[in-house]
Order: sequence, then structure tokens, then C-alpha cells
Amino acid sequence: MSMTKGALREKLKTLPFFSELRYGLEVKDGWLDLLSELGLAVTLQFPEVRADRVKVKFGGLRVSYPSAYHHPELETLIRAAASRAVNTCEECGASPADLVSKRGWGFTLCAGCAK
Repeated sequence: MSMTKGALREKLKTLPFFSELRYGLEVKDGWLDLLSELGLAVTLQFPEVRADRVKVKFGGLRVSYPSAYHHPELETLIRAAASRAVNTCEECGASPADLVSKRGWGFTLCAGCAK
């Protein structure tokens, strides 16, 4: 049985990487699965790193963390998740998805959610 999006959102908060977010997870449910994979990978490889903020900006995924933790492999993990997000609907998680402008804001949406 798969986890509900609400339960997954709560589980993400228990991962060390997401445990100290200043503003919570500022993304819609469609990206929770890829954030779960990112959080697990970062926690395994860089257990001391904590994200400051996870949000959507210009229809793309943005993950920020203190510069003291800068490491090329960490950047690679975050860029890979952001690259996946560009093709994943932020509403429902479907692929393919495209950048869509609605009400002057950019969203990454599948054809069904863009309607």
C-alpha cells in the first residue's frame, strides 16, 4: 500500500536533511517522491547537512543549504533532483510536464493539470 501524500510530507520532515527547514516544504505534492529520494540520498552521503529551504521558483525546484556544507557531490544530487522536477508535474507527479504560465506565475505541469 502506498503512502498518502500527507503522510509522505510528514515523513520527509523526519529526514535529517529536511528537519530544519525555516519555511517547511514549499512545494506541491507532485514533487514529494523525488524529494524523498533526494533526502534519503543526502542523508546517507552527507548526514550532517541540513537544508534551509525547499521551494518552487520560476517553475523549478530550489533547494538551499548553508554554504559551509558546500560539496560538489551534494550539488550533483540537488541538480539531479531539480532536473527531474523540470519534467515532473508539481501537482500530480506525472511526466512529461512543461513550464506553464498561469496568472503571471510559472508552474511545471502535465497536460491534465495545465487545463
